[in-house]
Amino acid sequence: MPTFLTTEKMHPELRARIQRSVSGQTTSGRTERPGLRALFRATLLLGIGSLAAFLLLSYQAEVRELESARRGLKAQLSSLKQALTPDDLELGERIQTLIAREADSYQGDVQGAPETWTPSETRAALYVRLSLADAQSAGRVEQQSLESRRDALLDCFLDPPETRDESSLLRRVRQVYSGARPELSSVHPVSSVFLSLVYLAPAFEAQVDAATSRRILNQLESSVREARLPRLTPALRASTLILALDEPKDPGVASEVDGASRHFIRLVVADLRDHRVLLRARREVDPNWISEKVRFRYALGLDGCRFARDVRLNEKNETGAEP
Repeated sequence: MPTFLTTEKMHPELRARIQRSVSGQTTSGRTERPGLRALFRATLLLGIGSLAAFLLLSYQAEVRELESARRGLKAQLSSLKQALTPDDLELGERIQTLIAREADSYQGDVQGAPETWTPSETRAALYVRLSLADAQSAGRVEQQSLESRRDALLDCFLDPPETRDESSLLRRVRQVYSGARPELSSVHPVSSVFLSLVYLAPAFEAQVDAATSRRILNQLESSVREARLPRLTPALRASTLILALDEPKDPGVASEVDGASRHFIRLVVADLRDHRVLLRARREVDPNWISEKVRFRYALGLDGCRFARDVRLNEKNETGAEP
């Protein structure tokens, strides 16, 4: 086919290549077939369609997996709630109310009979020791309760040593510090209540419902697993609160290495179900009675132990006054 794109002066091979291109031939001399282009387009469309179908199926599988995990987590939380009553789930509010009341001005001693509040397998108790300042703030109560554990004050209150001399009390305090004392399965830290309610509250369930990816739900599942809720939720069935409040020391009063100082401690035992105070006491502690060789390490424990023992037994000191 003649074309103006070639001239007689061109190299013959270049002129022939241009001629073949204009006439629709391939470089090998064969005419390009339109069917190949149609096949290529069909293959391309099929590939795009297959990819879209794969992505859709993957998304649907991810949604099903997310919903299955969501249902599993909610079922786990629901099974824990089934063992609790509405009254149990309101325990955190009652604890906060009671602590706020007792952290206000002191309301006077109440000397109740130990058999009315002593923890047992059928009557679980909660324990927390706070500074008076922390007890006056609801947010601080929850935060600082995480630091409150079984201590010499609680141990000597529940199982008072026979005598209040230093050697007897020191022997007990050392056992508490070393972890040699038997576990108190009927006494739970107050923090167990607050931590349990974080996961059993409607707000956490709303987070589970709002999770839009498996990654977010995995984080929620991990937090529940790390909290070990089955070990915490029995605290929600407790009926008694044992509360120790450390009043601030007077300005200028020196503190020992472990923080012990001359100050007043309040101890309250209350029925959380009947909203009654079963025991209330306020006494001053002063580490000056402790010998110097043990004071730097055990002053806080010895003060707490002797205070708790005296309150529990309602004993007087050597002068006849309240210790």
